[in-house]
Amino acid sequence: MKKDMIRLEGQFISLKTFEIELSKEQQAKKKLLIETYLEANFSPINTVEQLSKLHFGNKDQPIVDYCLAIGELVKLDEGLFIHSKWLGEAKSKLTMYFETHDTVELGDFRDLLGTSRKVAVLILEYFDTIKFTVRNENQRRLK
Repeated sequence: MKKDMIRLEGQFISLKTFEIELSKEQQAKKKLLIETYLEANFSPINTVEQLSKLHFGNKDQPIVDYCLAIGELVKLDEGLFIHSKWLGEAKSKLTMYFETHDTVELGDFRDLLGTSRKVAVLILEYFDTIKFTVRNENQRRLK
């Protein structure tokens, strides 16, 4: 098999020609899901509760999995997801902050985003996980 026939995206391997196609119903549900997470801003949503509010059933779990796989939604903690747009904005704000500061503390980051301490911790821990920042006691710096 030729090397250029296979596509590797994150943890997924497929033929280069393979594309996931959502049905019209799945597309509508995905749109509703994504809009909900976009409106949430820097507030991760409890996915189980939100899916119930949106009348998603077990058969709709692949839609959530798809949104995670393509990177539109990002898991911050068990059952807590955030839209990738807000992580990108948090990363941009933190990058600008680091232009004038060597380190950031949790309270400063929380204020920078205008969010709660809990959310700030989850986002900073995510940044540590992806090796964007590194934690040193109560401070973080760019990796």
